[in-house]
Amino acid sequence: GEAEVLKPKPSYEEAAEALRHPAILAEGALPVLGQLPLPGLTLKAKVLKFGDAAGADAAGDEVVELDPDVWALPPRPEVVQQVVTWHRAGLRAGNASTKTYADKSGSGRKLYQQKGSGKARAGNIRAPQRLGGVKTHGPKPRNWSYPLNKKIRNLGLRVALSAKLREGKLIVVDGLDLGSHKTAETHAA
Repeated sequence: GEAEVLKPKPSYEEAAEALRHPAILAEGALPVLGQLPLPGLTLKAKVLKFGDAAGADAAGDEVVELDPDVWALPPRPEVVQQVVTWHRAGLRAGNASTKTYADKSGSGRKLYQQKGSGKARAGNIRAPQRLGGVKTHGPKPRNWSYPLNKKIRNLGLRVALSAKLREGKLIVVDGLDLGSHKTAETHAA
């Protein structure tokens, strides 16, 4: 297969343009890529009324203010990778198990004498090199989870939310009061 070509990091102008997405109403100086948002930056997003067709732009659209410390962070893929790996490690069942000598049925006696038979020397019938033998250093049930600093976890979530908002893949809705649990009625609205 071909090696994946890494895309160059976006310039400040591209990052600034991304924050000027139509759904994000940025006011004030935008942060330099790789730095935290400036104190004067305010972000606002249009609130989509649930059931509106494609979020029609009305004159009296409701706008909600977004905290730049959450919604305007620069991309930090290394932090997101840490948080995703930590989360997925916590989800692992960790119940793979193999049998050791203690678990395996079968005698521990020597099969036949060491010398004189003309056969290769052999000990236990459940030795690892024999058919039906034990597994040496095999997996045993374990807990794969590990601690991750709360600040890193928090930063990972905020970076992910900022990225989704920048890509225009995040919608603010006024509420999820559907009235009914039926999908067909939701689609009809």
